[in-house]
Amino acid sequence: MKTTYKLAALITLVSALILSAQARNSIDETRATTSRTAANNAYCNTFHSIGKIALGVSNDGTIGTNLAVSGSSSDCFTNAQLPSCEFPKESGSNYLFGGVLWVGAIVGQDTLVSTGADGWSTSGNEFHPEEFGIGDMIHRSNIDPSKPWFEGAISQEDYIAVYYDTCTTCFGVTNDPIDRRGHWPLGLKVTQSSYAWSHSYAEDFVIFDYVFESMVSWTLNDMYIGFYIDADIHNIADGGGQGAQDDISGFIQEWDSPLLPENCRQPHVLGMGWSADNDGDMDESISVKSVTGLRPLFDITSGVGPSFNWWISNGNASLDFGPMKWETLRDFGTGGTGTPEGDRNKYHQLSNGSIDYDQAYVGTIGALDPVWLPPPVDGAQIWAAGLDTRYLLSFGPFTLAPGESLNLPFAYVAGEDFHTVSDNTQNLPNNPDAYYDNLGFSDLISNAILAEWVYDNPGIDTDSDGHKGEFVLCNGDTIWTKGDGIPDRQAGLAPAAPTVEAEALSAAIKVTWNGHGSETSFDPFSREFDFEGYKVYLATDPRHSSFSEIAVYDIEDFSAFRYSTEIGDWEQLNGVYPIRDLRCLYSPWGCDDVRWHPLQFPRSDPFVWPADVDTVIYWEQYGPNTAEFGLETPVLKSFPEAAKPPYSSPAEVPVDSAALYLTEDGLFKYYQYELTMENLIRGEEYWVSVTAYDFGSQILNAQPLESARAANAVNVTPLVAGSQCCVGQRGNVNGLGGEKPTVADISALVDLLFMTGTLPPCLGEADVNQSGGYDPVPADISVGDIGALVDHLFITGEPLPDCL
Repeated sequence: MKTTYKLAALITLVSALILSAQARNSIDETRATTSRTAANNAYCNTFHSIGKIALGVSNDGTIGTNLAVSGSSSDCFTNAQLPSCEFPKESGSNYLFGGVLWVGAIVGQDTLVSTGADGWSTSGNEFHPEEFGIGDMIHRSNIDPSKPWFEGAISQEDYIAVYYDTCTTCFGVTNDPIDRRGHWPLGLKVTQSSYAWSHSYAEDFVIFDYVFESMVSWTLNDMYIGFYIDADIHNIADGGGQGAQDDISGFIQEWDSPLLPENCRQPHVLGMGWSADNDGDMDESISVKSVTGLRPLFDITSGVGPSFNWWISNGNASLDFGPMKWETLRDFGTGGTGTPEGDRNKYHQLSNGSIDYDQAYVGTIGALDPVWLPPPVDGAQIWAAGLDTRYLLSFGPFTLAPGESLNLPFAYVAGEDFHTVSDNTQNLPNNPDAYYDNLGFSDLISNAILAEWVYDNPGIDTDSDGHKGEFVLCNGDTIWTKGDGIPDRQAGLAPAAPTVEAEALSAAIKVTWNGHGSETSFDPFSREFDFEGYKVYLATDPRHSSFSEIAVYDIEDFSAFRYSTEIGDWEQLNGVYPIRDLRCLYSPWGCDDVRWHPLQFPRSDPFVWPADVDTVIYWEQYGPNTAEFGLETPVLKSFPEAAKPPYSSPAEVPVDSAALYLTEDGLFKYYQYELTMENLIRGEEYWVSVTAYDFGSQILNAQPLESARAANAVNVTPLVAGSQCCVGQRGNVNGLGGEKPTVADISALVDLLFMTGTLPPCLGEADVNQSGGYDPVPADISVGDIGALVDHLFITGEPLPDCL
């Protein structure tokens, strides 16, 4: 009888949940499509797409697209269709219905909360921008210095938004459903800056930097700031139906960093909430196997949280569920323990200090649990396996006095390969440990740590106070794990672009550059001097896509692979190793031994170091290794005999050493290069660029970075024949501008007519007898010009005709 009753109750519960999910779909559809356009507010919905994650952002306290005030599905900058959170972008896999900023505080005797959206009802939109022209969102990018949006850019894709909670009559502002009063503002101005990159190690997250500024005369006490996340994970081919109603969520306080060598791993504090599909829909063509999470990028070990609360909203009070501790037990006044309606209930969730157990473990909370209020047994069986879950991740308390501001950065992070076992949900609700054993958190954790490193670069003393952050000693190496607490907001940087000049020759361009800044560039992210080489480009217009590669100079260096007895396989060492360094270290005959070469030791016949037989290494060529000037590369050293200067800048060079180290322009000779590009079209306008690039990072799986092609482009036009190029005296055949004719000019004419056939730099000067008039052609250069030049130099001495 009891079994029959339980089965009937379970069937009833499942039916109610399905009906509720269908109702929720209807609510979500209405919420996402209802027109909310206001006449004056500068609402803007756009999205980050430079990386692998495509994430919607708005200027109303929401991320994703479906909870924005305007309800617009079009990008305010481009009018393109907006994704909410697509990962990987263009895959159709959606990982966010909407994320919302919630801020609560005590003002006098009042408990007030301002929200970007309620999240459950269609109201609660209490953050709004100013009117158009004042409250417009700003886009910036540091990719192309020639673009107007380059100025002030931090990342490859910046969006800057400013909004306020002070409007009590704006669209979406409604009465508190519990207290039945109108919206009481906290008096906040919020500046939201979001940043994204395309680098391989920074493409899976977006960084948000929030500044909360008090605009009022009262103090905000016990202030808590949180993000409400409703994922609804599904592939868009599913239409947002039942596939969006089986999410599962959890919290990660700390995790051993996967970015450290295995034998040196230490816990890394994260404080991150996460959501995923319960099984990844792996048996379907529209799988969603990844996971997304929200984590703080500020110090959470100093008494500012976090709180993590998840719940499953439902119009049926008996099915509206969220974990509650006995010590923080609260009557929401709705009959359920899940959805916190009204300011006072929302504030309770923001400030309760509770870290809820992960959703998969709800079935393990028994009737006599001393910490947690027991969930309904029949409901727990379904909730544990995934449903329409949302969570709130919050931090505090803070105090904000009048005129003060508070800066809090976060990262929204994605991770791949979370689901790898198709039938993993069979372990729920009874065996959550086995379920977790089959989940892949490594990529999510790695990306979450990398987001922190981009925001605050480890090992970089940003404020020059002597503190570079935290580090571990691993296998004799210092590995920095945390920054100095001062934001850098820099992903890996390409070396500085070299200083370029170009000289017009006849049908040719001579480009010269000084690479001192390039070759001494320090990458604050990889923490290395990682210059690898130069690339020379030529274009007929200044667009980035128009530049074609003409030449490459690449340092001769090699990747190293060492056999690890711990893992029983080869592991790639970070960095690359110049040929001379390897010879100095491993050749028995020293640094200058050209007989020893790393490619003599391939994987099939590796190098065994006599000094340590446990060191077994092989090498592979890294890059083209075109380093021999004039042979492997057409690039030349302008001063091949110049010594490497022992000074960090030309200004440090003593006066008596200037001729040894410096050019006439005061640049280091050692870093001066040149290349002559020939057979160009005379009179055609060209752009010449020289870029510098690095060697990337094996630890971070970072591809080489290159400076912008258009950053130092020089406009130059090769000289043409005739009067347009006759810049010297008639008879100056070899083109050395301004000189009087010499025997060398006779030799140049003889070479042209009888030996090499090479055209002189300027036909106007080579046509000594002026037989070609204003615009001579090669046929006008004849023996008569040799005679005229001989007459001038040795016989008559008569002046040559002036250039026409």
